[in-house]
Amino acid sequence: MKKRKILYLVLAVLFFGICTYSGVCASQRNNDYDSNSDIKKAKAKKENRWEKLLDKYEKDDRTNQLVFVKYKSGYKAKIMFYQKKNGNFKLVLSENGYVGKKGINKKREGDLKTPTGVFNLTKPFGIKTDPGTKIKYTKVNKNLWWCSDKRYYNKLINIKKKPHNCKGEHLIKCGSAYNYCLFVDYNKEGKYPKGSAIFLHCNKKYTKSTSGCISLSEKGMRKIIRTIEKGAKICIYKK
Repeated sequence: MKKRKILYLVLAVLFFGICTYSGVCASQRNNDYDSNSDIKKAKAKKENRWEKLLDKYEKDDRTNQLVFVKYKSGYKAKIMFYQKKNGNFKLVLSENGYVGKKGINKKREGDLKTPTGVFNLTKPFGIKTDPGTKIKYTKVNKNLWWCSDKRYYNKLINIKKKPHNCKGEHLIKCGSAYNYCLFVDYNKEGKYPKGSAIFLHCNKKYTKSTSGCISLSEKGMRKIIRTIEKGAKICIYKK
């Protein structure tokens, strides 16, 4: 009788252990499933973001060009240029490019980050002569600065017309990176010190990362700047 009770007790303990283990395993499987499901949803959301942007601006008659900056990691990104044709966007350029040394999500002047979001591409300018832009082009000369002083913050300034000790970028001295440029109108209202002088421009000669701008090959930049019309957008997000 005593042996039988001991046997029942052992069997009960074993049964309880099996049930508990099964429950833990099932719970773990559910957790793994939920985790994988969340990852898939997050990935789908990122992929859908670009499709939604294309759909949104296909319906907008004011926008005929889109530049997608798909941020990867570090200071690397994929640059994709779309041109609208017969109401639909067609990919006409795709190449590797670069953003700020510390990535994206810019908050303030000097943080070495590129802003995130959707912005207008305006004010084509460059050290080289006008390659045939559709928007008025500014040929850079020794008097032109992009100002970071509080008074003229984030504005293109002719120092002869507004003489002051400018602390911004002396455009003529910025080298081949500024052979062709487009202004990304982040902080277009000039709120100090939110960030200034954010451009889409040619790759630098000796370094890849930027101080917050977006860069690509001069050949690609020339193609974009010649095509851009009023209403063009640049969309910058994590890939």
